[in-house]
Amino acid sequence: MQSINISRIYQWILVTILLSSYGQAYSNPISWQELISPEFTPRRTPEQLNYYRNHLKTHRDLGFSPEVTALMGIFGLTAEQAQKCVTNGCPQEYRLAITTFPFWLETDIVHLVAFSNKPDWNRNKLLTGTKELLRKKLPEVFESGHFEYHIYINPPSRRSVRKLAHSHVFMRGVKPGRDIYQLVSRLPFSLPSVPPKSWQQVSAD
Repeated sequence: MQSINISRIYQWILVTILLSSYGQAYSNPISWQELISPEFTPRRTPEQLNYYRNHLKTHRDLGFSPEVTALMGIFGLTAEQAQKCVTNGCPQEYRLAITTFPFWLETDIVHLVAFSNKPDWNRNKLLTGTKELLRKKLPEVFESGHFEYHIYINPPSRRSVRKLAHSHVFMRGVKPGRDIYQLVSRLPFSLPSVPPKSWQQVSAD
């Protein structure tokens, strides 16, 4: 029991360190040009970071790991089902969602997450799975030429949900009048029924 508690404490210390790296001082949101550059560094505003931390803390206090929390929110599993999936494995699935906890992005960029329910971080496999999911859920991105996307996979040192492979997908419209928010609105939010604060602000404008 003691080793389990120590392991859990270590895991959450790691999560805290990783999340704190997103809170570096920057004066501007992330632009598309920065996003696709090799030097891209993910970041959130202090408000976004606190919102995410509080979400994780709430679930941590209930005894849920980041993986169980993600399986419950994105895959719609019960706590018991999610724990079994983490412990014993489950059939491979990918899910695409609008993240409730996005990075600090310019308002014409939306932030999605493509999650696997397995810890297979093979880059080529994860990229392929993400693209297949995009083609299935958002075929207009590939057919119309009106939108563009970029897939980003966190390096090992930045992975807070380490046992569920996932990618970050950024999208925007490239032609006037092409509303990226309308396009992705058919997708669920990573925290069911809770849009990101930036989404709420854009929708209200």
